[in-house]
Amino acid sequence: MLDHIVYGVLDLAKGVADLERRLGVRGLPGGRHPGRGTHNARLGLGGQSYLEIIARDPEQEPSPGPLPFALERLTGARLVGWAMRVHGLDAFVERARGPATIRAR
Repeated sequence: MLDHIVYGVLDLAKGVADLERRLGVRGLPGGRHPGRGTHNARLGLGGQSYLEIIARDPEQEPSPGPLPFALERLTGARLVGWAMRVHGLDAFVERARGPATIRAR
C-alpha cells in the first residue's frame, strides 16, 4: 500500500505556496529532520497516504554527506521518491526476492 509520495522543492515555503495555487489545497507543516538537513510539509491524499513536500532546511548546518533524495542536486521542483507501507517486512522482502509469479484473478 502506498504510504507517501515525496516531492522535492528548492524552498519549502515557496513549494507549499506553489502547490496550493495549483491544487487548491495547502500542505500542513511537517517538521525538521535534525542531522539530515531537511524539513517538510504534508498534503493528505486520502486515507493514510500523503504527499511529502521536502526541501533543504536553511536553519540547519549542511549535512556532511548527500541529502536525502539527492536534494543537493535538485534544480527545480519534482517527484523524488515514494514509500510503501508494508506489514511483515521480512516476508515481503522474501517474496520480492523470490521468483516472479503471475497470479490469475
